[in-house]
Amino acid sequence: MATLAAALLLAVAAWSGAAAGLPPGAWTSAQEMPGSIGLNFGTAALGDPSAPSVNSIACPSAGNCSAGGEYVDRAGRGQALVVNEVGGRWQRAIEVPGSAALDLGGHAEINSVACASAGNCSAGGDYTTRAHQQEALVVTEVGGSWQGAIEVPATGALNRKGDASVVSVSCRSPGNCSAGGYYSDRAGFQAFVVNEVAGTWGAAVEVPGLGPHNVGGNAQVRSVSCGAPGNCSAGGYYAPGRNAFGAFVVNETGGTWGQAEAVPNSARLDSGRTGGLEAVSCSAAGECGAVGDYLTVVKHRSYEQPFVVSEKGGVWGLAEPLRVPYRLTAAGQVDATALSCASPGNCSLGGSYWDKAGGWLLFVASEANGVWRAAAEIPGTAGLNAGANGQVNSISCGAGGYCAAVGFVTTARRAQQAFVVLQSAGAWHGAQILPNSERLNTGDTAEVGAVSCTPSGFCGAGGDYTLRSGSRQLLVDNFIP
Repeated sequence: MATLAAALLLAVAAWSGAAAGLPPGAWTSAQEMPGSIGLNFGTAALGDPSAPSVNSIACPSAGNCSAGGEYVDRAGRGQALVVNEVGGRWQRAIEVPGSAALDLGGHAEINSVACASAGNCSAGGDYTTRAHQQEALVVTEVGGSWQGAIEVPATGALNRKGDASVVSVSCRSPGNCSAGGYYSDRAGFQAFVVNEVAGTWGAAVEVPGLGPHNVGGNAQVRSVSCGAPGNCSAGGYYAPGRNAFGAFVVNETGGTWGQAEAVPNSARLDSGRTGGLEAVSCSAAGECGAVGDYLTVVKHRSYEQPFVVSEKGGVWGLAEPLRVPYRLTAAGQVDATALSCASPGNCSLGGSYWDKAGGWLLFVASEANGVWRAAAEIPGTAGLNAGANGQVNSISCGAGGYCAAVGFVTTARRAQQAFVVLQSAGAWHGAQILPNSERLNTGDTAEVGAVSCTPSGFCGAGGDYTLRSGSRQLLVDNFIP
């Protein structure tokens, strides 16, 4: 009877959404992540590196997702966490197997999760040694079972200064993934890539060709995306000089990483020399989109702006400024944080902009058939984000112009709430507070950290909320089409 009642409620919600012009379907009621309450005793404030969080989620098929992040144990140590959804039911969260043996310094986390099929995923992040050095880790899930975490091969030797992490992972078939991140040596921070082939992680290498250009010693892979096994693209930033930054891309073809290159035209745009690539998304081998930022200086005033760039047939085109209406960019800072491409030339991105009144408001922009439309404020957020402090954390697009974006808004009474917004047929609909998250969030600090949608329109999402006591807890939810 309960199942029938739930089905009827979903049917009513779907009908109501369709009547209001929304995509058919509904977000279910956000719930505490099963098992997390027994693991997590975190009371860290938002922004604290040890704050409990869901950092990444991947849903390879409807009702089957994996997510990763961090929790804080009873002793106040940050621990790496993974959780699976199987057949539409969230399972109990667990500490990443093997991570405790690595993490003798008391801070481990998962930054990125990627799944090639249900129960076959890989994830990456970092842990801290007894000597308080941060090292990069990877872990693989096989047939629904997470294996033991390991240090990324060869990073121990590369990471001479003890600060390394996996930032991004992408998989296109089970056991065949690529990842990227950073490590530190005597010259500063360097960017690395690493491949998993047939379930075995190979040796990490510095991004080919980038080292001689990173003379300022500050490079990092920010995003990796694979269009096919062994055919991926990655991007991030490097330092061509002291206090200078540039955006780079690098392609993997047939399992071999090529030479990195500066994003074409980005240096011409970036008169402030502080740019970088934030996100890459590939819908097929050699067919990708990317977003980054550059600094333009007008009359001695700096303006941070986003650029977009596309890869076609394995060749990156020229970066071009994202069209941002003056009313959005008048205060001089527009920050694109998330990107997803459903098919070649069809992508969506989201971020935040600083308005003249001194607050962070939210925007989205979409590309259709290779043409980017102008950025626009996310519908409905003017009311939700009356406190003018919001952020888009993640975006995911399925087929047919269907996307979901998530993050947080701040209400008029200064409560931070988790929000979601949907796009269908290329049009963004009204944002909403994640159902039931306000009821959970008695401490007034919540957000959705990550979302992943399948081509059928099913989405999984994860985030966190705060209890009145100050305890920070984890949540999960689904959109069911």
